[in-house]
Amino acid sequence: MASPAIEQLRAERAAERATSGYKPIEYTPPNQNQKHFGVEITPDSEDKSFGQRVLQDTALLAYGVPTAIAKIGTGIFTEPI
Repeated sequence: MASPAIEQLRAERAAERATSGYKPIEYTPPNQNQKHFGVEITPDSEDKSFGQRVLQDTALLAYGVPTAIAKIGTGIFTEPI
């Protein structure tokens, strides 16, 4: 149980928030979709147009190919044969 001074301070702050129209910020979960080269990759669905699918696939390939080459290249020089 809090002291009466703390309870009074809490009540004053609650009254100030109520008169000012303060609304606490609601939590929004982080976006789970990947984003490569400015293109947001969303799950495939029937709603996607052909152009949107091609754009997202191109973005994934543009990201994935150099990444794979870099991983293979570093693996060749760092792993003993």
